[in-house]
This record gives sequence, C-alpha cells and structure tokens, in this order.
Amino acid sequence: MSRAVLFLLVACAGHFLAACADTTVGDNGARLSSGIYLDNLDTNVRPQDDFFQFVNGGWLASNNIPDDKSSDGSFERLSEAADADVLSIIEEAAAQGGASGSPEQRIAILYRSFMAEERINALGIQALDEDLSIIDAIDSERRLLEFFALAEYSGVTSPLEIYVMPDFLEPERYRLYLFQSGLGLPNSDYYTDDSEQGRAIVAAYHSYMRDVYMALGYSRDAADKATSSSWALELGLAAHHRPPEKDRNYPLWHNLYGPGHKNLPSGVNWDDYFSSFELSPETVISVAQPEYIEGLALVLKSTPLSAWRDYLKLRLVSSFAPYLSQELQDSAFDFYSTTLEGTPQMKPRWRRGVSFVNYAIGDSVGQIYVREHFSPSAKAQMDQLVANLIVAYRESIESLDWMGEQTRANALIKLDKFTANIGYPDKWKDYSTMRLGEALLPNVREANRWEVADQLARLPKPVDRHEWNMNVQTVNAYYSSVQNSINFPAAILQPPFFDPQVDEAINYGAIGSIIGHEIGHGFDDSGAQFDGDGRLYNWWTESDQAAFKARTARLIEQYNGFEILPGVTVNGTLTQGENIGDLAGVSIAYKAYIYSLGGKPAPVLDGYTGAQRFFIGFAQAFLGQSREERARQMIKIDEHSPEKFRVNGTLPNIDGFYEAFKVQPGDLMYRGVDQRVTIW
Repeated sequence: MSRAVLFLLVACAGHFLAACADTTVGDNGARLSSGIYLDNLDTNVRPQDDFFQFVNGGWLASNNIPDDKSSDGSFERLSEAADADVLSIIEEAAAQGGASGSPEQRIAILYRSFMAEERINALGIQALDEDLSIIDAIDSERRLLEFFALAEYSGVTSPLEIYVMPDFLEPERYRLYLFQSGLGLPNSDYYTDDSEQGRAIVAAYHSYMRDVYMALGYSRDAADKATSSSWALELGLAAHHRPPEKDRNYPLWHNLYGPGHKNLPSGVNWDDYFSSFELSPETVISVAQPEYIEGLALVLKSTPLSAWRDYLKLRLVSSFAPYLSQELQDSAFDFYSTTLEGTPQMKPRWRRGVSFVNYAIGDSVGQIYVREHFSPSAKAQMDQLVANLIVAYRESIESLDWMGEQTRANALIKLDKFTANIGYPDKWKDYSTMRLGEALLPNVREANRWEVADQLARLPKPVDRHEWNMNVQTVNAYYSSVQNSINFPAAILQPPFFDPQVDEAINYGAIGSIIGHEIGHGFDDSGAQFDGDGRLYNWWTESDQAAFKARTARLIEQYNGFEILPGVTVNGTLTQGENIGDLAGVSIAYKAYIYSLGGKPAPVLDGYTGAQRFFIGFAQAFLGQSREERARQMIKIDEHSPEKFRVNGTLPNIDGFYEAFKVQPGDLMYRGVDQRVTIW
C-alpha cells in the first residue's frame, strides 16, 4: 500500500512542481534551471496588479483543496512528501524489527499500536475507564488540583499548563512557566463573538458537548445539564484569558513566584497541583498570565465539583479523541475539523499514524530522515545563504536613517550573536526510558509523560543554546528569542523553498526570504524585546523605540485594510510580528541576492530577469489557499497573514519590486513612496 501512496504523492507533487525550460551554468559548472513553475503562472493577470495571482493563479485554477485538508499549498504539499518519506522509514523499521529497546523497535511499536483499528474500536469508550474513575473520585479541591497535574502528564487539556524554557531575565538557566489553558474553543475570542458565524460555532460546540456526554452514558437530560454547566465554566475561564494580541508583550510573561510557588493567589492550596511535579523546594516559577491565575482561583471557589467533573470528562474525551474508537473520532472531527475549518474528510489513517510517531519520538525518526534525505552539500549552501543574509542585515542596520547610534550598536551586537541551526540538531533526544506496549492509549499517555519528565529534568541544568524545538522532518522554520537562534529543519530545505538545481535568484527569493524573515523576528515587535543573549532587556533608546512603533503602526494599518472575505479583514495587530518578518525578510534577501551577483548581470531565464525571478520565488513559496471556515478561524488565532497578503501586502513596500516589474501609478500593486513602510 505504501508504494501506491508514495507514487500518488510524487505524482501530485510533480504536477505542483511543473517547472521551467531555460537553464544557465552555475559556479560549479552544473546546469541550473530558472526555478519558475511556468504551469502555475496566470499570465492573464498583470504582475503589477495582483502578483500573487500572476505567480500562482494557474495552480489555483487547476487544484481544488483535497477533501482531507482545510488548506493546500507549498507547505502542505511538501509536508505530504515528508510524510511519505517517514512512512517508508516506519515500514523499514517494522520490517527489520530492531533490537529490544532500539529506536527502530519503538518506531514500529508506536505505529503498529496506532494502526490497530479493530482493537481500538472494540474498546470504545472503555479505553477511558481508568481516567473516568479518577475523575469520578474528585471530591475535594485537593483532588481536583491533583487531576490538573495528572492531566499535564497525560496530555489532557486542563485549566493550567506548564512549560520549561530559558528564563527571560537569566537565559543561561531554565525556568518553569505556568500558562493559561482549559478552553474547548480555539481562544477566548470565540466566547464573546456575537456575529452570525460566532453564534453558529457556539451552537455546534454545544451539540458536540452533548454528543460527548451521551457517548459517556449520560441521559439526554443529564447531557443537557452537563453541557450548560461546562459552557458556564469555560465562559468563566475565558473571561480571564489574556487575548492573543496582548500576549505578544513578553515582559508581561515574567512574574516570579516562590520559592515553593509562594505568593500565588491565596485561598487555593497550590501545593496540591505542584507537588505532583516533584519540584525542589527552591523552585521559583514564572506565571505568564497572573491575572488568569487570579481569575482561576475565583472560578475554583465558585464552581461546584460536579461541574468540574463534567468539564474534565469533556476535556478528556476531546484530548484523546484521535486515539479512540471511530465513533468518538468522528464526533470530534465533525466539530473541530469540519465546523471550525471546513474539512469534510479525515486524513487517511496511515498519515495520522505518521503524525503520531513524529509527535511521540520525533528525534528517533529524524535521525534516519536526515541520513536518507539531507545532504552535506545542501547544508553548506544554506550556510552560505545565511552568511550573505547576515552581511545584508548588517549593511542595512548600519544605514538606517531612523535609528540612533546607541540603538544601532546594540542591534549590531545582537546580529553578531545570532546562531543558525541548519538541517538537524547536534544532539538527539534519547527515548530509552519510554515504556511502550501494544495498546495505543497507554502509549499516548507514556509519550506525554516522557515529554513532561524530560522538560522538568532540565530545571537544574544549564541551558543548551543549540536545543531544537521542532522535528527535522517538519516543513517549517522558527526563531527563538531566548536562544537568539534561527532554525531550519531538513524537511523545508527542498523545492519550492530551496533547490540546489536552480538559479540562485529563486533560492534567494524563497528560502532566502524565509531566512531573512526568521532573522527579522529578532527585531520585530516581540523579538526586539530581547538582547543578543536571549535576555529580556530594553536595548532601545526612547526616541528609537517611538520611531520603530510609528513604522509598525503604519504596517498594522495597511494590513487592517486587507479584506479576505466580505466584512472579514486581516488583524494587523495580531499579525504584526509576522508581517514585519516578511517585510524584513524580502527586503534583506533582495539585498543579499544583489550582493551575491558581485556586480555581474544575472541571466534572463524563461523570459524573466534575475530580479523578477527573485520576487517570483518569494511568491511561489507562499502559494496556498484555504477553505472559508479555515480562513475565518485563522484570522482569529494565527499570527500569520493569509498567503495572498503575505505576498501582495509585502511587495508594494519594496522599491526593488517596482524596478523589477516597472510598477507605475495606477497599477493595483502601486503604493506611493510616502505610503511605503520600511523598517529594516
């Protein structure tokens, strides 16, 4: 079956990557193509009017979103290919068997337990009997708080969530952070959305809650009452949640309590929660949203235990639904994927199994993935791209006319301290203490238990500055403020983002802009709050900070004006960090590309100049489309703008784009010089 699946994916990707005809000769003598996916172009649209449509319109017209997806595009297609590669790794591990306790054996056991549909369906709701018994035994606030901790170890959503990461003020040491959590809807905005769509989602959520309670054996009347009480409880929690726009202000996250978590809101014995984590008496925690903890203390006192028990059963089923019988999976999918995202059909089980193995023991899979799918030459080429981007950033910072010398010096110090992690980590996680068996749900709990224990074990240790927070087989990239690092997993270093077989213009426009984007996060509205050592520190003068905020405000205003659906616009405040990253990424990558030419003219390939191919490469990387439901959801929860506006919102601010495509007043992509925003 996997060979057929792999063939279908490669065939699909082949259509996606239908490319160019012209070639040139690279520095090493190799023949390089233009890298333009000619079949994807919509030449009926002028690039000066809608660049996203010009570059991607042909693909959009001929590709419907698959039934098992809420969105489709560059990232999704490459993720499919990565999943197929991981499936081959899994099947090879299963065929070999592997020695007892070996990574191959763990891979095979986890995948086999997920694919045992008959056993899982036969168990049904009984798979949760042990958990349900523990919830039914909650007869005091002490047991309630103890269950919150047990939920953390098990992977069940509860009102509290812990995470261990470098301390914001002492980045050389780890700190335990406590976060708000506990909602069944994506964020607190959903609980106050009185629009027609908002009310429809709440009604569908109530229906889903009722279905869960009836699956648990509640009568219809009891299910209705449990639904009402759980909704009231979630409303209470949501009322104290900090909204996502305000959560970008990282100084608000650093609120120390302790040692021994002293000074948390009185009236609650917090030892009942923290004792389960076996922390040392000297442990000082940081509460990311202290106003939420104060609100939770009120909700704890005002909500009867019976309502808490009903609520926790709902969270239990929702958290474990992907690992339960088909009936329970379908119920959760209908609400969370179909209602919220518009996805009509579940992904095939093998793909969900791959996701589970990646989630549980991603580094075991990643070691094999890198060995089979990432070359040293690709890493060397990426290292050079990063080095060129750093040079371009330095030149740009040195010439900024809005920044004073003191802030400029600090920005350059931070730039010099950037770390670039390319392809894979130096050190892999060791899962040898993970206890696995043939039953799926115990394996899920064990994977979550291992992850929490691994985090807590870091607390007394110095920070590993090269630690990765993403699997290498993930198609993505990220910047870490507390490590001051940019990180590019092996899986993203493939077409259409990076291709050693194409002319450099496309690579600079695609992966180069992404490199610049991630570096730019070090200088966006949130990353700029940290210095080069990852310390939360205001290294800006007051006047420079005001100038930065004024430019950012103009960018926010631009994006607030982009309408994705009638009456639905981009949230410029929520997306400001990513928009700054896109603007900086393209601006700096373009400078780096020009720098890489060394004064020589770029060849014209497939009728496009080097400068034009650069911008085409950027737009190709962000090819994508979403279902309406998914688009509405992402506007509320995602810090990224929709793909179209990542392209059409960014390029009108770039002078080089006007020169490359001769954009003139009257063209739809034209923005007056005084209306263009430049930051970095």
